[in-house]
Amino acid sequence: YIPHRDESKQHVEFIEHSFNFKILYLDVPFEYYLCKIGPVPAAVSSFVSSALQNCYKISTGGFKVICFGINVDMLKIGKEDMKIGFEYYKSLKSPFFITELIPTNVD
Repeated sequence: YIPHRDESKQHVEFIEHSFNFKILYLDVPFEYYLCKIGPVPAAVSSFVSSALQNCYKISTGGFKVICFGINVDMLKIGKEDMKIGFEYYKSLKSPFFITELIPTNVD
């Protein structure tokens, strides 16, 4: 798991312990790491992020890029940006860029 630069330490530790993920902290943008340092993954996945589009352009079909979408009603901020971003990624219609809506319950 590679945390976002603004992700809290508390959240990263929760993910690490809850899912038994290895955490990789980067001091360079992920896209740079991918191109210059490696290794090249089989797939890159995230919620809506500009890094996904950059990875898609970098990959030229060498690996899959997966964008997860959620019910934006769960968000406190950024609902419209998340919705627009996910719809844009869905429009790419590429076998190497996959969008997957995660089912959620909002009470």
